[in-house]
Amino acid sequence: MKTAITNKGLSQKEIAITIGIDQAQYSRIESGKVEPTLSSLEKIAEALEVRVVEFFNDDEPIDINSFDKSIVENLRLLDQLNEVEKNQSIILLILP
Repeated sequence: MKTAITNKGLSQKEIAITIGIDQAQYSRIESGKVEPTLSSLEKIAEALEVRVVEFFNDDEPIDINSFDKSIVENLRLLDQLNEVEKNQSIILLILP
């Protein structure tokens, strides 16, 4: 997660409380030691008053494989959906 996004005048503790997780867990997400769920990303984005896609915007090119590119692109597309469409999409993703 980009540090610049998290620096909106809120401490890690304030963000963690706002999204309902432990500060240590939020710290691990922010430092990249733990991969957050889509639900957690949405809560963090809401607390920071940004869109989820902003977590993936970066001026510096990053080296990612095609699987990672697919995940990032899918998250960008999900971010553009309304809540009903997001819920329907998530249901489709978890059905066997």
